[in-house]
Order: sequence, then C-alpha cells, then structure tokens
Amino acid sequence: MARLVKKGSIKEVGTIRFKETGRGQKVFCTQHVKPELIEHEVYLTMWLMQQEYSGCKRHSHVDQELRPDAELYIAEIDSILMVEMDMGTENLTQVRERMEVYRDQHHVMWVCRSEERKNNLQRQCPYPNQLFDVWKKA
Repeated sequence: MARLVKKGSIKEVGTIRFKETGRGQKVFCTQHVKPELIEHEVYLTMWLMQQEYSGCKRHSHVDQELRPDAELYIAEIDSILMVEMDMGTENLTQVRERMEVYRDQHHVMWVCRSEERKNNLQRQCPYPNQLFDVWKKA
C-alpha cells in the first residue's frame, strides 16, 4: 500500500470506524473523495467486491448524464447494471426523483443499508427495471 501511495497511484482520503469502540481505519482511493462521502464509498466498494461482473466503472468514468455510483458490465447477458448505494440520507421524494431519471435506462440496483429502507424504496418504485438489495455494515 505504501508503495502505491508513494507512486501516486492511490491516496489516503480519510478514515472510517466500523465499530463505535474500534480504531479508525485508513481509506485509500484513486480519486479525491469528500469526507462526507467516505462511508458511502467504502460500503459501495464492499458490496461491489461481493458481486460477479465483467467490468466496473466508478467516479468520473460512469455515464456523466445519469451519474450512477457505479456501472457494472455483465458479459453473460451483455448488459449494464447501474448501481446506486442508498445510505438512507435522502428522503423518499428525493429518491423517487432519482428513480425517475433511470426509468428508461438500463437496469438499476439500489443497494440499501437495511431491510426496512429497501422495502420503503421498493414501495416507491413503479419501474420494473429497478432492483433492490441490502448491504449491512460489517
């Protein structure tokens, strides 16, 4: 890790604490991440690491009009899956507006932090191209 930092390939962007009493763990990224988005980026990365896909785009490499959190290419079905990591910080009206943006697009996976939030988002979504999953904090 130190060698990648020294080369400038990655940089330390902050720390995250997984347990209330635990020590903060350093977070590294290839791009600048605002401090308020570090937790979002870490959980998105953890969810992505559990998925099977042929390619992944993030940050400035995603569709700049739609701006999903990530785009996964699934070669087996020759399709793109847009990924939105929902941290529960936006109200349901804001999420509905975001869902509307994706209404005519590729499939979208909304990754929520709790079953309750996932169920709430599912109830709000009238679009069949939008899927839902739960990723809980470690």
